[in-house]
Amino acid sequence: MAPTLSEFSAGRGPSWPVVDRAAPVKVTFAGRARRAAPVADGLQRLLVLPDPQIGYRIDAAGAPEAFHDELALELAVAVARVVRPDRTVVLGDLLDLPQFGRFRKEPSFAVAGQAGIDRAHAWLAAVAELGPVDVLEGNHDARLGNYLLDNAAAAYGLRRANAPADWPTLSVGYLLRIDELEGVEYHEGYPANVVYYSPNLAAVHGQKLKLTQVLDDERVCVVQGHTHRAAVTYRQRRTRDGAVLHWAASPGCLCRVDGAVPGVNAGLDSRSGRSVDRPQDWHQGVALVTFDPTGARLPVYEFIPFAAGTAWWRDHTIEVLP
Repeated sequence: MAPTLSEFSAGRGPSWPVVDRAAPVKVTFAGRARRAAPVADGLQRLLVLPDPQIGYRIDAAGAPEAFHDELALELAVAVARVVRPDRTVVLGDLLDLPQFGRFRKEPSFAVAGQAGIDRAHAWLAAVAELGPVDVLEGNHDARLGNYLLDNAAAAYGLRRANAPADWPTLSVGYLLRIDELEGVEYHEGYPANVVYYSPNLAAVHGQKLKLTQVLDDERVCVVQGHTHRAAVTYRQRRTRDGAVLHWAASPGCLCRVDGAVPGVNAGLDSRSGRSVDRPQDWHQGVALVTFDPTGARLPVYEFIPFAAGTAWWRDHTIEVLP
């Protein structure tokens, strides 16, 4: 049952089910159930989860409307169970935080912030059950700190008494209880933050929409979020030691792609308080990168598209059972 507006106002958060960490997953391979075999020869797998943008608006009847896609979040965890990554990276914009953004605010945002934080924590916990997770701060996650600097600078960076190693109390790291999630590391500092997995593989949230620009900036193979569109591009460069091939890729997003996400292209029905949905040219999916930690081999990028509650990876069809 969906929470009422009074329940949100009372700070009790969402009452709907969160991702079930033991949810059954259906995987077929040539008509049979199967899981992926582990990689060999010292290679590792990195699962790439882009732009969940977890958040809600509360409609005129007091019911929540999510910006993220609940089925896509569950399917991302299901894919992780199948591919068995050595590490997972969330490419930023874990939270949407429209309450603190620069776009026009909707009344429906006012009491929904806590619900987004609760949901994001539950989802991260489910992902972390399967191995270490890096979470990059994106431009949406950075909205909270920027809002404080612009409107309440005296509150920026405040911590609990005599706890200098704590996250600031009004920060994403503190609100998500990152330190209590084993294996989860939150990387602040957007847009300068970057995580390297090998000498020739990096992950960023990204500032630019053209992957060729990302290649020029990073000069290694790089996965990035931010664009909400699935794409990959390759470039071979001349160097002193010969030709070097790199690629840049984006696996799209895990948020809704039907126009519900607040922004310049979003619309709102003032009577119902719900979004006026109009599909955008955004693409849902995740990616798997197989790489050599020494950098001796070119990382191999694989896009795993999502559609209608189903993911496709190689010969696998992955679904979350009801």
